[in-house]
Amino acid sequence: MQLNQRNLGALAKHVQISDYPRYSRDPDNCNMRICHIGVGGFHRAHQANYLHQLLQQGGGQGWGIYGIALMPNDLSLYSAMQAQDKLYSLWELEGEEREVRIIGSIIEFVNAINDREPAISAISHPDTRIVSLTITEKGYCLDASGELDLTHPDITQDIALPEKPTSAIGLIVRALMRRRDQDLPPVTVMSCDNLIANGAQARKAIIGLARAIDTDLAAWIEAHVSFPLSMVDRITPRPKSSICTQLANSIGIEDQCLLVCESWKQWILEDNFCNGRPAFERAGVTITDSVHLYEAMKVSMLNGGHSALSHIGILLSYQRVDEAASDPDLQQWLNGYMQEIEETLTPLPGINFAEYRQSLITRFANSAIEDSLFRLAEDSSSKFQQCLLEPLRKRFHKKDPCPYIAAAITIWIIFLDSLSYQDELLAQYKDSNTTKLLRLARQTTASNDATAFLVETLNLETECLNYFSTQVNEVLTGINNDISSIRSWIREFNLGEIYIFGK
Repeated sequence: MQLNQRNLGALAKHVQISDYPRYSRDPDNCNMRICHIGVGGFHRAHQANYLHQLLQQGGGQGWGIYGIALMPNDLSLYSAMQAQDKLYSLWELEGEEREVRIIGSIIEFVNAINDREPAISAISHPDTRIVSLTITEKGYCLDASGELDLTHPDITQDIALPEKPTSAIGLIVRALMRRRDQDLPPVTVMSCDNLIANGAQARKAIIGLARAIDTDLAAWIEAHVSFPLSMVDRITPRPKSSICTQLANSIGIEDQCLLVCESWKQWILEDNFCNGRPAFERAGVTITDSVHLYEAMKVSMLNGGHSALSHIGILLSYQRVDEAASDPDLQQWLNGYMQEIEETLTPLPGINFAEYRQSLITRFANSAIEDSLFRLAEDSSSKFQQCLLEPLRKRFHKKDPCPYIAAAITIWIIFLDSLSYQDELLAQYKDSNTTKLLRLARQTTASNDATAFLVETLNLETECLNYFSTQVNEVLTGINNDISSIRSWIREFNLGEIYIFGK
């Protein structure tokens, strides 16, 4: 049976569907819109699901999501969602257990792939209160210093022709200009991307572009538009089409938008909204002024743990995250890495870091989530900058050794060097700096000196660089670029029998 609004009542009777929309999905009843750019898997498993839960409780009347398809690769999902009346099934999988929900909080889906005007009109509509984003780090068009890259091709196009924006940032700026010119209230720009200080990054990008187009507009945005910080968390892998078909067939539905995720979800949100917001806290969102502290915990432990697991897991011939995270040696490796990180974190009310650490390892080992180690290893050069530098600097200032952090970077170097003679694995690795990384890794393993590699990949002050390179070099010498001995090495390392770093 096709998943759509007409068939919803019949589908809802299926014993394996635990949740389905019991609220109005009529766009005419949606007078408080959230326009979302980047309607991918994560948005649909996370923000759209939270709003769905709130609407189910009767706490979000009038709110609904207007999705915006902006990129050419959005077309297939847009078409499939249109055919299903914007409904989709969300499968929360935990081992052998599963919970199936039909999500209906996306009320409309706007096609702005070839013509931006429908999206500009949607955002500038009087009923729109929030513009939310999941456009990835690249979508903000910021340079290495964190400012808007005025030489970015999309940005130069947006400056030259602001009435025909190319980027998501340009689209928002144009819509904000229209709201200002029509004397409409401002909107909140809510980044839900997995970025440090995501609201601040969105603010820099949007005000930076506005300033290049119209300084008065930039001043209006600075004075009136809010950019809340948020921390988001839910593992949502890209499922194989065969798995989606198998799941859909198991309950007799046809769903081209089926989505798989873990049962865990978390959203930490700053209460900084200029034009109202849904009562997200009623759906389990944590509203706080301390988003940055939760963010530090998640980025350093979860994202850092992912990166630390990915390279060594691949070197031990694993392909899937759950397989690597179920390996006792790698579980001990993850436990040690995260414990070293958590010692640098600021305590949070209601959070037990040891319990959080164990929950992460359990989540990584969830066999129902068939995530790829190579996906985790993507863009390691930027990920390590985000998740590793702050804990490293804190340990340096306390003069504490950091054996697991040093070992994680060493393993990354050895992994990169191994790609040089494994074309099949190299083809799977994605990083904007791959060529440079391979060259640096080869030089490092040849010289047993990681200093040049660390200078090029981590932005460390001289004293911290010397402190860290000494530890990385010791691990590098111990492994001696012998991939075949990685298993025995990690066992000795986990037991603390090697690398005392001067103690």
